[in-house]
Amino acid sequence: MFSKFLSLSKFVVQILVMGAVLAIPLTTNAFGEALSTEEAAKRAGKLYRLLNNGLPLLLDNPLYGQIVDAVKVGNVKTAAEIITNPRMGSASFYNVAIASLSQSMNRQGTAVGARNEIGAMFVGYARDGLKFSEAFWADRVYFDPTIQGTGTRYAISNPNAANHFNEVWIAQNPRDALKANPRPVSPAVGIFTSAQWGASYFEAGTNRRNWGAGIMEDLYCTKQDKIRSLIIPDTYVGRDVPRAPGGDPVQYLKTCKGCHAQMDALRPAFLAYDYINGAVQKFSPIREKINENNFDTYQPTSDDWHLFVTSEQNSIFGFMEVGGLTFENYGPDVKVMNGKGLDQFGKVIGGSRGLYRCMIRRIVSQVYLGKVFGMNILDEAEVGLLDSQNEVIERFAGEFHKHQNLRKAYEDVALYYLEAIQE
Repeated sequence: MFSKFLSLSKFVVQILVMGAVLAIPLTTNAFGEALSTEEAAKRAGKLYRLLNNGLPLLLDNPLYGQIVDAVKVGNVKTAAEIITNPRMGSASFYNVAIASLSQSMNRQGTAVGARNEIGAMFVGYARDGLKFSEAFWADRVYFDPTIQGTGTRYAISNPNAANHFNEVWIAQNPRDALKANPRPVSPAVGIFTSAQWGASYFEAGTNRRNWGAGIMEDLYCTKQDKIRSLIIPDTYVGRDVPRAPGGDPVQYLKTCKGCHAQMDALRPAFLAYDYINGAVQKFSPIREKINENNFDTYQPTSDDWHLFVTSEQNSIFGFMEVGGLTFENYGPDVKVMNGKGLDQFGKVIGGSRGLYRCMIRRIVSQVYLGKVFGMNILDEAEVGLLDSQNEVIERFAGEFHKHQNLRKAYEDVALYYLEAIQE
């Protein structure tokens, strides 16, 4: 979707020699030296490309002089802040780079389709300096109220949501046009009530995709089958899961239980929601579609959820106690957190360390590889290159988790790779 500004072969050489990237101290983020105008322009252009998905810094860009002058005297951090300035900086940093962060958050896991509501939220959160954790539970959506036919009745409340965001990106400057509002039809729960998320993970099925495909892959950058656990209790496995598939109960214990025990215990968080007529709608208390084709086992009747997690799994998730929700010991190496509703669960997601690791992994993919990240986008060599950056990713994930500023997360990563990637 976006052209690579650094070749893959160049990265392979870097990994083989283990020099250019991993040898740079993680504390380095500025050159701190005076440069010639020519060298400053070169580095300024590189920094601009890193922050703008490879787009060049042209001579007629009104920011050109400011960026080059800052780099020339060693103020590289200031140069980055000029580029990312929410009002006077580069619009493409928001409209292209940050919007791309959400492009693969869909059922296909590929960077397909038009710009959308999740991208609009990420642009708005970065521009307004809001806490990133709130993007997963707050009643806040971004749209352009000036577009004909939408007004204050936000576009996702009808089947024209996709058309709205197409028009925003084609006819407007999204960074400046998008405005924050509560969702008019029913309270928003961050990205989970967006039309994009609903079309991918609520439509049809029994709402398991929200965890197994959506949250696992989109928000934690991992596959569910990689962290299955046979020690989590199967108390809440749904009625539509046979306990003896093909007549063999051992098959259930060895395979099905490993994923369903955790996934189905969490599923009630999503059971009040469905995707109908182009929008996510909330019902009370739960949707009956999850109790079809039943066996005589557990049947959820409320949106009370139970988060079971092992210590090995939590090395990936990084779940923490937030908003008064606490973990209790359930058994050997298993803890459980009990909560109610999607908004509470969204706060757990937004507060987890693993979410920020995945988001930084996505940002590093854009900055370092020049590619939008998705589980089905990167090839084996590119995944290996990202894995080689795990120390970098872990450091910046920890910082992002603390400062909660998406704009700063991009700045920090770009400043690091400005020095780490040798010409």
